[in-house]
Amino acid sequence: MEALKTIPVADEALVKTALRLLRVWSAHPHVKQGALPHIDGFDVCTPKYLTWKSYYDLLSATLQHDLAYVPPASGPERQQLAAEIRRVESMYESSLLRETKFPTAYAENTQIEDWVEQVITNWEILCGPQWTDEDLGEGGQNAVGRNVLDILYRAATKTYHSHLILRRLFHVHSSLADFDLALKALDSYIEIVVGAKERAEKSAQYGELENDGTLLRTLSEGVTMLCCFGSAKEAEKARELTALMKKFINKHVQEVEGDDEEQVKLLISSDTSSTRSQAVSPTDIAAAYRGVGIGLAAWANWTPVNEERDNIRSEAIDNLEKSTAPELEDETNYSSLYTLALLLAEDRDLDSAIDCVKTALTAKTNPGTVQGYFTRERDLVPLWHLLALLLSAKHDFDIAERSCEAAFEQFPAAVTSLAHHERRPQKQQQAIQDQANGAGLQRTLIEELRGREKERIIETRMTQLAFVELLEGPEAAVNHSEQLLGLFATLFGNLALEADDKKNSQTDNLRPPSSSAHTVKSVRGSIFGRHKGPRAPDRRVQSGSDFKTDENNPSLVPNESDQAPTIQVTHEDKHVGHENPQDSRKLRKRSSTLKKGDNAPEPNHESHINGHGSVTNGVGSVEQPSGGEDQSPDMVAAAMSANKEQSGKQPLRPVAHNMSHTRQPPPIGHAKQPPEQDVRLPTSYGFDSPTKAVTKFPLAQAQKHALCILVKIWLLVAGLYRRAALFEDAFEACEEAAKHVSRVEALCATQDSSARSFRERGWGVPKSADELWADLLAEQAFLSNAQSHPHKAMDKFEQALMRDPDHPKATIGLANLLLDIWDQKMPLLPPEPEIELDMSMLTLASPEKQSSTARKADDKATNGQSSAETTDSQHNQVPHAIQDVEPKLLNRIAARDRAYGLLSALTKRGSSWDNSEAWYTLSRAYEAEGNTKKLKEVLWWCVELEDRRPIRHWSNLGSGVYVL
Repeated sequence: MEALKTIPVADEALVKTALRLLRVWSAHPHVKQGALPHIDGFDVCTPKYLTWKSYYDLLSATLQHDLAYVPPASGPERQQLAAEIRRVESMYESSLLRETKFPTAYAENTQIEDWVEQVITNWEILCGPQWTDEDLGEGGQNAVGRNVLDILYRAATKTYHSHLILRRLFHVHSSLADFDLALKALDSYIEIVVGAKERAEKSAQYGELENDGTLLRTLSEGVTMLCCFGSAKEAEKARELTALMKKFINKHVQEVEGDDEEQVKLLISSDTSSTRSQAVSPTDIAAAYRGVGIGLAAWANWTPVNEERDNIRSEAIDNLEKSTAPELEDETNYSSLYTLALLLAEDRDLDSAIDCVKTALTAKTNPGTVQGYFTRERDLVPLWHLLALLLSAKHDFDIAERSCEAAFEQFPAAVTSLAHHERRPQKQQQAIQDQANGAGLQRTLIEELRGREKERIIETRMTQLAFVELLEGPEAAVNHSEQLLGLFATLFGNLALEADDKKNSQTDNLRPPSSSAHTVKSVRGSIFGRHKGPRAPDRRVQSGSDFKTDENNPSLVPNESDQAPTIQVTHEDKHVGHENPQDSRKLRKRSSTLKKGDNAPEPNHESHINGHGSVTNGVGSVEQPSGGEDQSPDMVAAAMSANKEQSGKQPLRPVAHNMSHTRQPPPIGHAKQPPEQDVRLPTSYGFDSPTKAVTKFPLAQAQKHALCILVKIWLLVAGLYRRAALFEDAFEACEEAAKHVSRVEALCATQDSSARSFRERGWGVPKSADELWADLLAEQAFLSNAQSHPHKAMDKFEQALMRDPDHPKATIGLANLLLDIWDQKMPLLPPEPEIELDMSMLTLASPEKQSSTARKADDKATNGQSSAETTDSQHNQVPHAIQDVEPKLLNRIAARDRAYGLLSALTKRGSSWDNSEAWYTLSRAYEAEGNTKKLKEVLWWCVELEDRRPIRHWSNLGSGVYVL
């Protein structure tokens, strides 16, 4: 006990001695024997109980304060520490629960709650980013979390309406991805806490009340969890929680006018009760305002009432602005600034949104406890991405592209092969290369990245590559298709996504077409290339609106998400195919961060952070060695050491001198050789779980999330080939996407065989299986239309709408074709092919039969219309105009009205209320109806949307878009 009193500055030898003595005591036969005698009254404890408590306290202090630990046997220290903590934890819990009686309604078991908090503190460390499954032995972090759940439920049997235990159940269930159970625990917590507060207001208080600040922070955590991992139903639940939060915020915050008439200051009032102070801290109020803003932002996107959308978004903006007020001491919170900037962007206030992003990017953060590697950089990726989209909406494409590059320059090239820009100064490149030459981190950054972070890295790459298609055309974009799939293989290589028949060819199963003019390599590892004629020259477009229309059908205007970004392909066989040498040289001259095969370093050069390395850099130009063997897609370990201990200091390469540094004093600021760099970073603002513990998704759920991203990538590749007029390659890319959609469907069926599992997204999954099928069918429809098969495209669009009735691209594509029928640009039914008869059939058929056959074929080609030359007497009884014009007119009117109905419903949805293509197609419907007034209003709205439209929609920032 004496050793614990001076922690964390306890004498190391004293702690080691105490630990050895406690181990000897716990191994004594009398300690291992049966149950301890029961003593009424908790104030008198048995010596064994006190000793077990001291033992557990010492191990907890060793874990929490990183004290010296002497393992009981040889082997990994962390595994033995975790095992010893769990063993002593079990003995301590048994002793504690034996000594504790169930309390009365007016009493609390503070000993149980103190024990729970101690267990939670240890759990947050063991299941945090600094510990891995290997450190914890069998079961890993998931087993530790499940054990903590059991402890909480057993502790609940010795308490009555404990706020603490319910709150911690919500936290632990959330970190284990048991979101439904977490939500039930949160509902129980809210019911008990709010009910007690309401009774206290009526002078019927009993027991202690939960602090209002703790309640507000817990509600904010619940709203953030719902908006981060949920969809429409969860957004509605979040809206209900925001109403409760606003009630308690108004209780503690007063708005007073500042010096400026438009400025409003927040004044936090102090309120105390007889049992416990109910005063809240400014950070609690800031978290509450942020939670309200996030909840309202999500609801503004999902609300079915289109008229209320703008008001809800305005209220969300107001709350987020309050969360960054100087009085609340949280002005540079990345999460608040990110969501605020996104809402301002949706509101088309681009300048204010850019100011918010710049505030976050330039904020100075004080180094804090290391919660993970590259914590700040990972938080800034979506902010850099959002800045790129904002700048593209202002048509500053060059600066926007550099913003994407800045997001990638923060990370080692071994992860993403990201930062590689010819315009970067040589000294800066050398400095980053020096860092790469230093000692590696304890684990690779890949293991540290969470699923949403990986998704946002890929989305940022898509946006960066979208500029290639914008400026150089889809032909140039096709040449980069391998890089994006290689990036996916590197980031999600630990999820065993390969099918059973593909695991022997890891590099082939994620390889895209090898060039825009030669071949396409499928996931099967086969090359389905065909000899084609010379490809079309690069089309350099000057603005975003110049490349939105498919060549073969001007009416089909693809969605902005259909304008897929670009990905790079390196020719591993060194073949150029039918490419024009000038075109090839022109494409390679592009000055961007995209990795180029001809920029590979010399064989004796090392891999660097900037991405100048060869295949070991990760996902860049996957150059093949002379032997022709494929490299594994997981190319991280070669560039980063996995065996070095993480600390606050990262060695850099020795500072360059003209002579040996032993003969000359070290440079100023570098007294140590080699110099060290402080890499300690503040706690992450990005949301992963309500606590410091890492959310552990089940493998099937993580695979669904990854496969959704992979399907999106393959459909993006298909769109590139379609727009480059490489239709066969586009078809093969759609086939690859279909395989992965089927795998998502299979994963859903293993969890729940009902149709609901295919229709609903589920927790933490970007899209449902039906939505993925709709995406695929829509892309196949665009492909059919590009091949001059509009009726086949209509069938595909209809199938897509059967899967997802509100699918934007399918609705717009189908509506355009229906309006083409109204405009008589295409027939209602496809013309049937003429019957070709060979000579033998001609000789056997009589003249009468030949005449009858020809007449029937002519009738079918004219959609069943009566021929003007018919001799049927019944036709002479009906006017010719009614026979020929009226049915066609009715069909045209039906097509027009259905197009209007589809578009009118779509533009009221949160997914398409700002979709300029949907509104423009709706204007065609108004024009067909002759409604000139509505036509003008819609066209002006289209102009406003197009004027501030980003290169990709704001929703492409990633899933859980309103949560950093």
